Amino acid sequence: MEEDLLIKKTLENQKIPKLSELLELSSKNESENLLINLEIKSTPDEENLTPTPEEMVKLVMQEVNKSNLQNKIIISSFDWRTLTEIKNHYPEISRAYLSFQQQTGIKIKNTIYNRSPWMSFLPFFEKYELPKIIKSQGGKAWHPYHKDITKKLVEISHQEDLPVNVWTVNEEYDMLKMIEYSVDGIMTDYPLRLKELCDKENINWF
Repeated sequence: MEEDLLIKKTLENQKIPKLSELLELSSKNESENLLINLEIKSTPDEENLTPTPEEMVKLVMQEVNKSNLQNKIIISSFDWRTLTEIKNHYPEISRAYLSFQQQTGIKIKNTIYNRSPWMSFLPFFEKYELPKIIKSQGGKAWHPYHKDITKKLVEISHQEDLPVNVWTVNEEYDMLKMIEYSVDGIMTDYPLRLKELCDKENINWF
């Protein structure tokens, strides 16, 4: 409860920074271990809601190329069309492939199915193919919803030399399960909760 109140108080009167402002701030605080997961929000489901993949990538890369952080950035997206655009025109930029396969539970629709526009219309038939498909596209990481993965899927990903970074893991039992599955990264709204859990359980994961 105290953590929730602290976050709420911290967020009061905050504004969302522009990408240029974020990159400028990051440049001033660059460290050896800095990694910026830059997620592009776009959709193939609704026309004119967001720029086209070509336009979106152009806008984002204009700012990225003004910075000195190209080798510190990994661009991720549910909309693999944008990742294909980056692959074709900016192959030096690392890409992470977001996925969601649940049928119910949260507002996002399933993005992974055969010839899905979210997957840039790639063929897909069964879940154990997904890490291999991402690797075949030159992906540097897979970012699945944490309830979509199994230990076997993580093992397959690691056989493909593909790190698995799961989202959004907020409950302690889910955090422990992801650590048991040997995921490489956990995205959470409560990083302090995750750190304290690892300390309490004597888990050397960080």
